Amino acid sequence: MSNKSAIFEIIEGTSPYTVYINGIEKMQTENPVFEVPINQGDLIEVKTNVSCEGIFSKPVSLFDEIVSYPNPTRGSFEIALPVNQNKVKIELYNIQSQLISIKEYDVVYGKVQLNLNNNASGLYFAKVYLDKPVLLKIIKE
Repeated sequence: MSNKSAIFEIIEGTSPYTVYINGIEKMQTENPVFEVPINQGDLIEVKTNVSCEGIFSKPVSLFDEIVSYPNPTRGSFEIALPVNQNKVKIELYNIQSQLISIKEYDVVYGKVQLNLNNNASGLYFAKVYLDKPVLLKIIKE
């Protein structure tokens, strides 16, 4: 889930505007309307030259629901989480409802990396523990 961009319009603040993505300076512009490349989970910050004007800060959420992709997968896949958590517990089950993995994963840029590389083809379930547990179907080719 990349190759996306966002258009920002700054309606208050003194130019030039310095744009940071995940704490790294990406651009400086005099134009109050600009476009920046984004990925799920990026933190966008815009600062002006006048420190008392503050910092605009917004995390990027390209999803409003929990999704896994690619699905079907050949092994490695990601679960996109539109939440502000650093870690999440995920259980993986096979089609017979046998627990095959339980782990606390780091949430990096709104995503968790998982894999079924050492598992047979078939249907799996990922139980993601959030405020309310969410169950996802994962198909391994």
